[in-house]
Formats: sequence, C-alpha cells, structure tokens
Amino acid sequence: MTQLLKTKVLIIAFALAALGVAPARACLPDPPPHWPSLLRADGPALFIGRVTTVERLPEPRRTAALEITESKATVTRLEIVQGQPQSTYALTAAESVRRLDDYTGMVCVDFQRVTVGDLVFGMETPNGAVRLFEPQQVPPEFTSRIEAYR
Repeated sequence: MTQLLKTKVLIIAFALAALGVAPARACLPDPPPHWPSLLRADGPALFIGRVTTVERLPEPRRTAALEITESKATVTRLEIVQGQPQSTYALTAAESVRRLDDYTGMVCVDFQRVTVGDLVFGMETPNGAVRLFEPQQVPPEFTSRIEAYR
C-alpha cells in the first residue's frame, strides 16, 4: 500500500511538471504512514523516544553544487511500542544549505526538525536507521502515551 501511495505521488508530480506547474525533479516528502501495515505482529520496531542531544557536525558536507551543514540528533528510547527497537538512535540531517558557484537547481535535503527535549514516535527502518513521524501523523491511541512523558 505504501508503494502504491509513493507511485501515485510520483505520477502527480510528473503530471504537474509536464504542465509546467512544478519542476520535473520536485522534492517529495515521505508519504504518510499506512498504520494498518505497520501495526502488526511482524511489523517494524516502533517506539516512543526523547531527543537527548543535537550537535552540529564540525565539517560541512560538500557536493559539486552544495555545501551542507549537518547536525546529529540522539534519540533515546523511552517506551517500546512494538518489536525490539534499539535503546538509542542517531539521526543526521541538514541544518543549512549553501549553493556553490552559480548553481540554481533544486535543493532537496532532509532538514533536522527536532530539538533537545522533543518527544517523538519513531520506527526502525529495514536498514537499522530511524524514521521519526510528524506529530500529526501519530495515531490517536499513542498520543496520550507520548503526553505522559511531558
């Protein structure tokens, strides 16, 4: 189902690009989670956590066109919702982006959207990384559990 949603989003983006409404290489966010496929006995590890640190990395990452200043956030698990999530996760993302030379193309990067103390609902991805869900994406049955940690 998630793959179907991603395919539909891509089709819409390309259709808009063909009409000149959006650039052909649009930055597309992750689709909203399909909770019935995640909340199952063999589903991914899910957890409630708290952001304990956010540290700017000392050296920016460079590509041919961009200089990206990144930070690394540490998320500590507070409660297991499903599966066997790790006790901590590191999440590296952009804090700022600077175009190099005369680059005018699109800039699509994942920005750090968490700060120290934030309570989060996370999922371990198949490669062991973490995906944090936006607060409005968290199912209602978990919001009260998250609020209990405030």
